[in-house]
Amino acid sequence: MGSFSKTIISMLHLGARAFEAIGGEVVQTTAFVLQNSNISGYTGIYHRLVSADSQQKKESLFLSSKAVFNIDQAKFDMIPGKPIAYWVNDSIREAFSKSRLSDYAQTKQGFATGSNDTFLRLWHEIGMDKMTLPGNEDYSVKDVPGKWFPCNKGGSFRKWYGNNSIVANWECGGRDMSRFSGSVIRNPNFYFKPGITWSSLANQLSLRYSPEGFVFESKGSMCFVNNPEDLYYFLALLNSKVTAEALSILSPTLDFHEGPMLKVPVLITEKSKVTSLAERNVAISKEEWDSYESSWDFEMHPLVSKGQDTLISDAFLKWEDSCKKRFEELRENEEELNDIFIRAYGLENELTPDVDDKDVTVRLAEKEQDVRSLISYLVGVVMGRYSIDSPGLAYAGGEWDASKYISFQPDDDGIIPIYKGISLKKEVGG
Repeated sequence: MGSFSKTIISMLHLGARAFEAIGGEVVQTTAFVLQNSNISGYTGIYHRLVSADSQQKKESLFLSSKAVFNIDQAKFDMIPGKPIAYWVNDSIREAFSKSRLSDYAQTKQGFATGSNDTFLRLWHEIGMDKMTLPGNEDYSVKDVPGKWFPCNKGGSFRKWYGNNSIVANWECGGRDMSRFSGSVIRNPNFYFKPGITWSSLANQLSLRYSPEGFVFESKGSMCFVNNPEDLYYFLALLNSKVTAEALSILSPTLDFHEGPMLKVPVLITEKSKVTSLAERNVAISKEEWDSYESSWDFEMHPLVSKGQDTLISDAFLKWEDSCKKRFEELRENEEELNDIFIRAYGLENELTPDVDDKDVTVRLAEKEQDVRSLISYLVGVVMGRYSIDSPGLAYAGGEWDASKYISFQPDDDGIIPIYKGISLKKEVGG
């Protein structure tokens, strides 16, 4: 029975809200009976009541005997850390005993600045001429030229690509940060390398492709695949329901740190197809991310680019249709990937490949929000930040280039008069 010195005879896995009569606690609880000796081959009885959200429902579930598991605790030895994972399918236990992510990749934690206010900025807070964007430098040199570099720092729930909002002062190889009292510099040899990033503290795990040119912070963990050709395969695996299930065993909290990630069981299956689907998902997500001003690769507002001398209402219908197609394609691809991995790991009875709307991390069109963003963009055109003739940022600091503005000249005093339609009518006798 491995390292166990006692035998679990029976267990009630109660979860939260098991004792409502004494204050409605929400802490996780369990009750168990132990034999103070090692009984080889003993099959314990486990009642899993965590899904019931009240004391009464837990009692009913217990009496129904619908959530009972019988298992020899020696099987717990098959999973790293020996968690009491009595509900786990034998197939996934066996997968844990074969190969893990640590056989194919390394996970790393990045720096802690000691003062985020000093060393981190939102990218639009600084001039574009002061940023070193991905792919614009030789990242093999010791000190990459530049001061402000894209920085992975976790962020909200988003898969495949995005959350690229933060830049970090890494001038002269992080000279200032290294000298700052309270900072901790971790794994600088891995900075600027392409990999997979995720938020190590989140309600729900989501991983994204990180291209060459990023540094990373302590909450924006990174995974670096030993064989670069396998990067998209592992991005797909780690974004799947199978990995979510594995991590619910390895790290049943909101802390998805580097250690549990390395223990995720790995099976290689349908590699070419999985890689192709993952690449497409990254492309879909990047296209959507770059459709908004929050991206440094934003070129033109979609209601302008899709308008082409038509009404805004017609442009919105085109945008709405393209958003819906993108949303559905991403969902279908994720469900196909889930299906591939669920079948490979033998989890058909435990998991379904279905993906809920809330878990598809590209937006559908929203009329009010998209019109507000159009107004924001048009203010940018009037002020010279954008040009109808030149995609992307026309001016974001640095030297002014008047040649970029042909169809429309920006306002030279930075003041936009706003009139009420009714006032204009009165002035002309309306």
